[in-house]
Formats: sequence, C-alpha cells, structure tokens
Amino acid sequence: MFVPQPAFVAYRRDSERLPHAPAVEGLLVGVLTFARLFESIAAQATASRGEPEAEPGDAPDLPLDVAHEQTVRTLVYEHELLGDATRGGQIPARVRTFAELGALTRRIANRAEQAGALDLANSLLFELERVSDRLPAVERGRVLAQRARVARKANAHEAALELYKRVATLGRTLDSGELRARARIGFGVLAQFRGNLPLAARHFLTAARDAKRAGAVDVLRLAHYGQMSIAARRGDFSSALVHGWHAFRDAVGNSEAEADMLANLAQLAFDVGRTDAALAGFTAALARRPGPRIALPTLGGAARAAATLGRGDLLERYAREIDAYCTDERFAYSIASALLELALALSSQDIAAAHDRVTAGLLLTAKHGFHEVDFKLRELGEQLAAGSRRSTHADPLHVAPRGETVLRDLIREAEAGYMEQQPRGGRAAMAVH
Repeated sequence: MFVPQPAFVAYRRDSERLPHAPAVEGLLVGVLTFARLFESIAAQATASRGEPEAEPGDAPDLPLDVAHEQTVRTLVYEHELLGDATRGGQIPARVRTFAELGALTRRIANRAEQAGALDLANSLLFELERVSDRLPAVERGRVLAQRARVARKANAHEAALELYKRVATLGRTLDSGELRARARIGFGVLAQFRGNLPLAARHFLTAARDAKRAGAVDVLRLAHYGQMSIAARRGDFSSALVHGWHAFRDAVGNSEAEADMLANLAQLAFDVGRTDAALAGFTAALARRPGPRIALPTLGGAARAAATLGRGDLLERYAREIDAYCTDERFAYSIASALLELALALSSQDIAAAHDRVTAGLLLTAKHGFHEVDFKLRELGEQLAAGSRRSTHADPLHVAPRGETVLRDLIREAEAGYMEQQPRGGRAAMAVH
C-alpha cells in the first residue's frame, strides 16, 4: 500500500533513493518547502471556511492572502520548481485564488514525480486532496487521477486502482467525460501491466471516445498513446502508427509532448525497418529541444538510425550530445539506456568507441542498481570483447497503406523543419492536466 507520508518523511525517503546530484537535492528541498507552505495555507483556508461542503458541486473560489501569493511565487521562482525560471510562461503571472494555487500545486507535484520523487509527489497531492472541497469539481478528479498515476509508478497497483475507481465515480456524478476518460486510461494501463491486452484496448477505446466528446485534447492524446502501445505489442504496426500520429496531432502546441510522440513514432518506424522515416522522426523530435527525459532516449534511437543509414557525421554528433549528459546523474537511468543504444550503434563501426560507452554505462548501472540495462550492457560487452560486429541491417516489415501514409508524413515533418512551422511569437502552450 502506497501510504501518504508527512512531507519531511517523504523527503527523507526520496533523498535516500535518488541520485545525490545537486539539482535533484535542490528540487527536493524546494518541493518540501513548498509542501510545508501549502499545508499552512490550506489549514488557514479550512479554518476560514468552516466545515467542507457535502455536495460534489463547485465551491466558491477562495481568494488567497496577498502575502501568501507573493511567498508562493517567490518560492517557485527561487527553487525553479517549474523548471528553468527564465523560460517564459512557466510561472503563473498571478496565484490569486485557492483554485489557482491547487493547479500550481499539481504542476509542482508533477515535477517531483518526473524527477522520481514519488513519495514527495504523493504527500503533496494527498494534502491537496484533503482540502479538495475548496477546488472546482473537475479539478478534484484531476488530483485523484494524478495521485493514482503516482501510486502506479510506485508499483502500488491496488492503491492506484482504488483511486481510479474514485475518479470514475466522480466522473459519473458530474457527467464529466474528461474524468471518465482519465479513469479509463488508468484502468487500461493497469490491465496492460497485468498482460490483459484485450481489456486494456477496450478501456483506451472508450477513453478516446469520452475525451473526444468532452474536447479534452490532452486526455485524448493519452488515450491514443495507449491504443498505439497495445497495437504495437500485438504486432499491428500500421494501426500503432496511425494512433501515434493522432496522438502527435493532439499534442500540437506543446513542444515537449510533440517531441515525445515523434520519438515514439520514430521508434515504431525503426522497428518495422523503415530507418529513413525513423531518422526523420528522431530529428524532428530533437528539433523541439525537449528536456533530458525525452532527449536522451531520442538521441539513442537517432544514433542507431544514423548508424544503419551509414550517416557517420550524425552518429558522431549524437555521440557527443549523449556523452555531454554523462556527468548529470539526475537522469542516470536515461543516460545508461542511451549509452547502451549508442554502444549498439557504434558496435557496427568502431568497437573501441562502443566498448567505452559500455564501460561508462556499467559504472551507472552498478551504482544505481539498474539490473536490466546492466545485463544488456554486459551482454554487448562480451560480444565486443570477442571482436564481433553487430549488423544494423533489418529487412523492412510490411506496413498497410494507412501506416505508409504516416511514415511519409513523418519524413515531411522533419523536412518542413520545426522553427519554420512556428507562427510569429511562437505557438501557444496547451493546457496539460
């Protein structure tokens, strides 16, 4: 059971598990400080409002004290709780109401979650849930869904299932297609973990319908992503490509999400032996300048595609970019995985360079206990020691016309160039919940 802990206990647990890199430690301290401030503001809000409402309807939006607003914004800025504070649009211009504070709190919990600080994220979301009667009704369901996702990532599947059931119940009570879709996506992912692909596919299909009717574009993207992953696992790569392209189109306006989906499409193209489309997709993803979580696996995939196509110039470039990350242990798992991909790419051309990346990857896997990546690196190391070069050639698989259309679109997306597509002033960011 994934039991919420007091913020300081959660901080200590996450600190013990995560790499001791200054950026991670700074983020954890910032989230802990924010969590304590939020607890104080929430306690005052509860005292000023009296007993919570019994009905699930929207609560009146509670204004924040001006001093609290300034403290919140200063804390978010100084600790870079939403990433690099110099990037426009990340820190809200105002946090005037409890509803705005709640939305900001979920974003900070998401930042902690993405860094692997699951206990801190769970603690912060649990505190927000305790005062969720102060939030708009649909926002309450979003808090529950986010808690469920954190629990799932912590392998607390039963806790996640119960939370998703609460989201589904609230979605029915409010007649909210968005919340019903969020619950269905959660049920689908859990079914996928248990190997029940038919049940997972039905959940994702229903989620896509509900999200489309509700106009919840970001949720629809997740539903398409789920359908893509199911189709790929079934070997139906044409359908997987189509669902992935839909998910990419749903992400337009959010460069990080666009990059994520382009990288997924590129990997599908690589898996069916269409290396030209794969390299195009990886290139288009990197043009969005994603953060390390997406950039590292994308660089690894791009390196393998470049090696297969004999593009030594690109392979050298991607190798330099991956190597540049190697001192940043905030992303140790992604770095180790990217080094494995890079070593595989180099193994067909430069065994010594490939062996260097295997050695670097093994240092990370030994330190952090990444057993699966460690096994693959050691296996590759043994092959390299024997002097064998790995073939990068793979015969293309048959792809139906609808899949071929996506592969052509993927190539055109790279040829068009990302910056040239931007309207003057840049694309507006899409709201992601």
